[in-house]
Amino acid sequence: MTLTVAKMLYGTLFILFVMIRRTAGRQAGGGEVHHAGRERLLSVGVLVSQLGSSVLFLATDWLGFAQVGLPTVVQVAGAVLAGGGLVLLLRVHKALGAHFSPVLELKADHRLVREGPYATMRHPMYTAGLLFVVGHGVLSANLVVLIAPLAALGLLVAMRLPDEERMLRERFGPEFDAWAAQTGALLPRIGRSS
Repeated sequence: MTLTVAKMLYGTLFILFVMIRRTAGRQAGGGEVHHAGRERLLSVGVLVSQLGSSVLFLATDWLGFAQVGLPTVVQVAGAVLAGGGLVLLLRVHKALGAHFSPVLELKADHRLVREGPYATMRHPMYTAGLLFVVGHGVLSANLVVLIAPLAALGLLVAMRLPDEERMLRERFGPEFDAWAAQTGALLPRIGRSS
């Protein structure tokens, strides 16, 4: 795949990602934020790594040193993976509705969402983000564009996931435990009981 075609696909997927997040972000806020300082730092790190590497990739040749030769079929697979991440992200935002928050936050009227992707996974938003970041990076065929956002998002997930599980368990107790027994954290649980 030519670099120009890769950049056009990359840019299109990036714009779709921003539109999905922006639409969902309008509903966010209004609850008690846990680990507020760390949450802002992690979120800013992911934003800067994704936005920064994307702008540098799309608008400059500065990251040319990290460009690698990948077969077109691999880059197309990356685009499909990123697109799958976007579809999952749309489904996640639809299921969450007003319960969406970009930070660890529980609202006063918060309920345990178990519809849509949450019927089989407890944290499908992280899964959607990881699918998008990996696919987007593979499509770009650029090591910086792949590694920087993946490292930032991986750190966010690794630090946030245990706190989120603990927060949900404290708020919802046995209801959370029953749901957790039937779902996987980042991937659907195979052979779950009903």
